[in-house]
Amino acid sequence: MSDRRGITLLEVLLVIVILGITFTLVNPLPAIIGRMQLKRWSRHVASDLRLAQYRAICENSNHYIDLDIAENSYMVYMLQDGAKKLIKYRQIEPPVKLEGVSINPSSFHFTPSGAPSRGNTITLAWRGRKASIYTRVGTGRVRIDYD
Repeated sequence: MSDRRGITLLEVLLVIVILGITFTLVNPLPAIIGRMQLKRWSRHVASDLRLAQYRAICENSNHYIDLDIAENSYMVYMLQDGAKKLIKYRQIEPPVKLEGVSINPSSFHFTPSGAPSRGNTITLAWRGRKASIYTRVGTGRVRIDYD
């Protein structure tokens, strides 16, 4: 019997199986991270809608949110002495995109009672998945739906 050194076919197959299992466990990670980012940003937008609503009630003044789809951003502001007073500005980070708004111009307006001037929907998207943030005209309720 000779003293041969080397690897067997069984050892090669075992390594391939282990690499395959590792790849399938690591590969979905970007998809999970992307979905988490979509949820995170939809919660930020909903939170800022509520912020504008609550400030409108507390300060007894009109508050606005302007959305800029081209820049993938929005700002919360109020009018003070005829000029915009910026409250908050947010740039939505990739890979999440501000896809659309149900109104034109893309501005939300909350009255001093906290009610929006009209019902609106903001849509955020990531790789075909969508999150829709709704405001109800009668109640001012802000709600998020995910596809």
